[in-house]
Amino acid sequence: MSKTLDNDNLFFVDKDSNYSTHSVEFVHSSQLNKWRDWYCGIGIRYLYIFFNGDIFKGVCKVGGRLGNIYNDQVSLGKDWVKCTRDWCSCGADMAVPKAIDVDQIANNFPNSIINNKLNAKLDKAEPTAVYSNTNNLFKFISWDIGRRCNFDCWYCPSNVHNNYEEHKTFLQLETAYNNLAPWIDGEKTKFSFTGGEPTVYKDYLPFVKRLKKDGHLVMTTTNGSHNETYYRELAEYSDICFSVHLNYVKLYGIDKFVRSIQAATDVRRKNLSAPGIGDPNWVSVRIMCDPGNLETAKEFYKTCKDKFSDIVVSVDSVHQAVNFSSNLYEYTEEEITWIKNA
Repeated sequence: MSKTLDNDNLFFVDKDSNYSTHSVEFVHSSQLNKWRDWYCGIGIRYLYIFFNGDIFKGVCKVGGRLGNIYNDQVSLGKDWVKCTRDWCSCGADMAVPKAIDVDQIANNFPNSIINNKLNAKLDKAEPTAVYSNTNNLFKFISWDIGRRCNFDCWYCPSNVHNNYEEHKTFLQLETAYNNLAPWIDGEKTKFSFTGGEPTVYKDYLPFVKRLKKDGHLVMTTTNGSHNETYYRELAEYSDICFSVHLNYVKLYGIDKFVRSIQAATDVRRKNLSAPGIGDPNWVSVRIMCDPGNLETAKEFYKTCKDKFSDIVVSVDSVHQAVNFSSNLYEYTEEEITWIKNA
């Protein structure tokens, strides 16, 4: 996977194979993620694991529960799923190949993904197919490792975070990994871990090292609360997305989070300059700009752009996570304009 500064990894392809590229954050905030009744490839090269270990084809849970990762082996067929949701609310789900009808599946997948048989690039194509090239490069598992979190963001639903859930042990995680073997089927797979907060689990880093030893890819979405030493080690084994929450920036100060980002970025820069290491893990920053925190968002954004010109720094709005809604919380026009421009 190419780890460049290009964050526009979603391809919108129209009926004439013209296309445009967009970031997940742009598609999300611009509410371009409406694909009800389209055909989607969830479950074929992508799985979602819920906090309690329940397995689904996607975060959307279309197709129903498939079992539990701590008890059941996973093996799925090749059938595309017809979407029943008004909104595709998760970035990982958005990246899964999808098409408006079966003819578009035949026309666009997999050949155009493999060979990039596309025509003119447009500012914004009217899509009949959407995909990200990453699903051709490897299988993908999005894994909410647990609800335990050391933050309590007001816009994060209470059913997806707490400060008391039991820690997942290495044995539990290894059992889950072994149960995924039939679905992985020997292919390189990217594991994208979120929470809660993955880094609060003491066996998380050892488990990441195990996955890397087997040749897989790992991405960790973290709130940046752990110490610099931890992120310096994690960056050797995992891509890292720092999801920055502004009330905690105000509480702990900008420098605390910048130091965490710096530690991971230093590892990436070191590995980029090392001969023969290949493509090093990437680091990105996503600023969650909630209403009322515009000035803090601007300050943090400017600081990151000045210090980390070689990584992606993006801004996202926060949405009401109710019944897969994509409704924004109440923003001022100034806030929305700045978020889209940033």
